Amino acid sequence: MKREIKFRAWDKNKGYFLSHSYVCEFLGDMIMNPKDHIVIMQFTGLKDKNGVEIYEGDVVLIEVAGLGIQKCRTEYDEYEQRIVAKYGCSNMKLHSGVEVIGNIYEHPHIITNGDIK
Repeated sequence: MKREIKFRAWDKNKGYFLSHSYVCEFLGDMIMNPKDHIVIMQFTGLKDKNGVEIYEGDVVLIEVAGLGIQKCRTEYDEYEQRIVAKYGCSNMKLHSGVEVIGNIYEHPHIITNGDIK
């Protein structure tokens, strides 16, 4: 199965995602010459249960054994060499049964109340 390679980029100074065409045109430059105010996020190759694409930096609802549905943030794990759902010190495999409820840039309020470990 081929995985689609896609990125999105958040401009911290302007407070919004850059357009897809801008990211496509300047991605190489953004990677080779990183800017402190631009955050690049990779597509996981998965969509959630509602068909929403899951990227690094997204906050998802996921079933945690023994704890029920929990909020987790998605991030790249260097050791596992993949994007995972982070819950405390645990990494959980992302799957299409999760639900994206926002991301850490546009919706910081969903992670500031201490319920994301």
